[in-house]
Amino acid sequence: MMMRFETFSKFHLELIIYALLVFFVFYVIHSYIPDNKLQVYTIILGVFVLILKIFDSLNLHYTELKPWTILLPLHICNISLIAGAIFLITKKEVFFNILYFLSFGAIIAMAVPDWNTYNTFYYPYLYFTTHIMEYIILYLGFSRMKIRIDRKKYYVVLVIILFIMIISSYVNTLSSELNFMFLKTYAIESLSFIKSIWLYRILVVFVYFLQTYVMYLLFIYIKKKRKED
Repeated sequence: MMMRFETFSKFHLELIIYALLVFFVFYVIHSYIPDNKLQVYTIILGVFVLILKIFDSLNLHYTELKPWTILLPLHICNISLIAGAIFLITKKEVFFNILYFLSFGAIIAMAVPDWNTYNTFYYPYLYFTTHIMEYIILYLGFSRMKIRIDRKKYYVVLVIILFIMIISSYVNTLSSELNFMFLKTYAIESLSFIKSIWLYRILVVFVYFLQTYVMYLLFIYIKKKRKED
């Protein structure tokens, strides 16, 4: 049975609270994991996140009735979550940097979901769970694993974003249902006030790079403040 979802409705606020509770639960768990168990725990968590993402993708196809093509990992949130899971398993910091610089997408996705209907009662919870997992991984990386952001990896992420946008622009031409990176048409209907679709696309590209730069400046600012303290 198809159900409707309204942004900023009571149910939407309940989902945000649910996501915060999930974050808090993992915050407590992370705080009590002994250092000598952290290596194994992060691998288990990384595998769990990958399984969760696979389940989310299969659910989109089989119960939310989305086409297979829409499951390609070409959205910011998919890329960042997968990068986070790979980081937990491999401990390679470049994947953590990818997660960090692309994590702005998860906040936007939870604040303004790009869907307004769903077929199963648990889909909204699954959606918010996968997105809040990005910040759970970030907290673990910063607080327990002492991972740091650097300029070199920031430039690497910029190249990755550019590459993904080029690929997404091509893939979007293969089906009318595809809108990877929101480069084909409006991410949400309320943005349709931008009458020129090309202006909209230019603004989307600009926002991606601007937000990535802001994320870099934010880390540098926090790092500087900690040194001063």
